[in-house]
Amino acid sequence: MKKLSRTLIQVTINMILIVCVFGCDLINDAKSIDFDVTLEDDFEINATEEDGTEYTQQIVLDATANADVRDNLSKIEKYQINKIEYTISGYSGSPENLFSGSIQFSDLANNTGQFSAALSNVNLSTAAAAGTQTLPVSENDLRELENILKNSNGLKVFMIGNFSQVPVNFTLNIKLTVKVEADATK
Repeated sequence: MKKLSRTLIQVTINMILIVCVFGCDLINDAKSIDFDVTLEDDFEINATEEDGTEYTQQIVLDATANADVRDNLSKIEKYQINKIEYTISGYSGSPENLFSGSIQFSDLANNTGQFSAALSNVNLSTAAAAGTQTLPVSENDLRELENILKNSNGLKVFMIGNFSQVPVNFTLNIKLTVKVEADATK
């Protein structure tokens, strides 16, 4: 009987230790919610000879349009932008048409870009044939963009520049792949 008692005590202590060791990780994991979202929208470009070659347009990427973001809005600790891509589709224009300008980003309150990614002499026909491409953005600018996104849960995106020839028609899709980190205890 004494041996059975001692064995029961040892089993109980071992079980408690196992729960403490593995349970702490489970508790910490339960405190954080991580999920991926895609923020994207299109610039619909239809530049005619009457419009000229200069072009400016803006779109809004609203993180709260995503149900997971909305459900965890007050708990969000961080947005981590993994990549920013663009795709040109439905291109109609000269095969030699070039675009020089920038894609600019700002918070929702600003009407001018707070930082930009330069697009210099991009052959639109070639870019359309190439498919999805990464927008050239530095790591520092990505971190700044993450802070803007954290503070406003959305971004304004501006396309500003010049075409070498008009008329030109195409769709430019801007897509941000973002990891969202939220605190489940809030």
